[in-house]
Amino acid sequence: MTLTSSTVTYSNGSFSGTGDLIYLDLNTSSATGLVAGTYNFSSNRDVLTFVDGNVARNFDLATQTGENISITGGTVKVDVDGTVYTFTLNLTTSSGKTVTGYYKGALTTI
Repeated sequence: MTLTSSTVTYSNGSFSGTGDLIYLDLNTSSATGLVAGTYNFSSNRDVLTFVDGNVARNFDLATQTGENISITGGTVKVDVDGTVYTFTLNLTTSSGKTVTGYYKGALTTI
């Protein structure tokens, strides 16, 4: 899953623009989409885990410049109500910082 600021767009198989992004490799028990639950950072690809992630701030996708930090821990709480997903993020980065976030809305499958 990739969440982006409005200054980042997706077209023809790639992202473009400059902005903020959060990428999380979430592992679910469903072949059709994410299920509700708390996803924990893990080194193993188990159900309700995420094994990889990055937080990028003011990142220029054309030049691949800006702040881009690996996620090394944390949780992602997912709630699902029809087509509306709610994500509550509490992440730890490789630089020892905490990143918290919240998103509620529909997702676009790419």
